[in-house]
Amino acid sequence: MNIIIPSMLIAVSIAGGFLFFSPQLDRLSSLKDERNNLASISQSVTDSKKRYEESKEWFLNVRQEDQEKMSEVIPDSFDNVAFLLDLNNLAVKNLITIGPVDISSQEKTGVYKTYSVAFSFESTYSINAQKFLSDLENSLTLFDLVDMQIVNGEGSRLTYSIIFNTYAIK
Repeated sequence: MNIIIPSMLIAVSIAGGFLFFSPQLDRLSSLKDERNNLASISQSVTDSKKRYEESKEWFLNVRQEDQEKMSEVIPDSFDNVAFLLDLNNLAVKNLITIGPVDISSQEKTGVYKTYSVAFSFESTYSINAQKFLSDLENSLTLFDLVDMQIVNGEGSRLTYSIIFNTYAIK
């Protein structure tokens, strides 16, 4: 009997300890998981801040004229003369001669008006044509490519026909 009572007290103490500490250990485990999750979120925020600062630095190094163009995703009005000059400058830069450019406006839908632009040029599939298309894609003008056809011309020359839509508020 001398051994039974102390053994029972030890067993009850161990069971009580498990009953008390088990929920605490579960809570500690969930707190560790939450700490790891918060650390991950903190790292994401730090990375986002770094990307923001890099973008801000890049934007501040862009010419003022280009900053103004980029701050207006959809311009208030479509200036076809300025647009044609930009398009021609891209072509001249890449030794390309653009044929006649057809600009037609469509009905205003919602808050913006759509302008359809169609033109063609001849070139070999060379660095010049590739660079021109790349420069056109990276220009500061928002547009959607509607159609692009490449047709064999004379010799190794190709005729590129491009139609795209650009937008303005008015």
